[in-house]
Amino acid sequence: MRLITFIFLIVSIFWGNVGEINAYTFTVLDYPGSQYTGLFDINNNGVIVGTYRDSSGNSHGLTYDTTNGFQTLDYAGASRTELIGINNNGVIVGTYIDSSGNSHGLIYDPNSGFQTLDYSQGDGTLLLGVNDSGLITGTYRDSSGNIHGLLYDTASGFQVLDYPGAFSTGLFGINNSGTIVGLYTDSSNNSHGLIYDATNGFQTLDYPGVNYTWLFDINNNGKIVGVYGNSGQNFHTGMTYDTINGIKSISYAGAQYTWIYGINDNDQLVGLYLDSSSSNMHGLVVLPSALPPNNSVPEPATVIFLAVGIGFFSFMARRKCYSNK
Repeated sequence: MRLITFIFLIVSIFWGNVGEINAYTFTVLDYPGSQYTGLFDINNNGVIVGTYRDSSGNSHGLTYDTTNGFQTLDYAGASRTELIGINNNGVIVGTYIDSSGNSHGLIYDPNSGFQTLDYSQGDGTLLLGVNDSGLITGTYRDSSGNIHGLLYDTASGFQVLDYPGAFSTGLFGINNSGTIVGLYTDSSNNSHGLIYDATNGFQTLDYPGVNYTWLFDINNNGKIVGVYGNSGQNFHTGMTYDTINGIKSISYAGAQYTWIYGINDNDQLVGLYLDSSSSNMHGLVVLPSALPPNNSVPEPATVIFLAVGIGFFSFMARRKCYSNK
């Protein structure tokens, strides 16, 4: 078996115009005293979820809003918690690592607290996106180390949803229409952005002229966010896509690279960047410049030395253990 790397080959016809967009303002938002901060999703109420690493190197789930500031939210007994998606009802999905090093899917409901949600045939489960109806996207690793997409609803349970012929599939964001974005790896070990809905099935959406495209989230207006980059480099440039404006790049000034993970219906974006001076990771909030002053947005926070980790990437990295067997 092979180590999964995500490299893309084809230029999709779906992209439309390509260009740089400057109509955003950037705010650095770091958990105080942390080694790193990653912001992964934001709902329409301005509540942000993500992860941070403390001074002892332990990873914790976080939430942030302008009323309560930063809050730590960990699965009890977990060695690591990462909160990755949140809907407009405040329901959060993500992953935690137990004391034996196993990955589990988690759901947090403000009214009922945490619960574990694992695919029964998986060797590890990550939950990555949730819409307002409670539909959940994610991925699991099978006993051979292969990665598959998951769709969950309370009525019918888990459905395995893989891009046809793909070597691996990861499903990330889902909007209220049930449209899903993510990525897949083909039989040649090349990576592609994907979009899926029940009417049209799977489509490939790749940024032209580069080697990596990952799509992380989609809002209820159909706007997509993600990241792209070139072979031999880290994923380095954030992006948005919609059918009217096509694809637009988003980069934090002076950053080595910028990742955009989450978007809400107000076009408020969250992610992270790697700074150029110390190679530390920082949480990032990206707002449309035209937002009215009373819109609920985060205030600037102290910049802390950081480094980033997300459960999906450590989960995928563990795939190497299987590939070497």
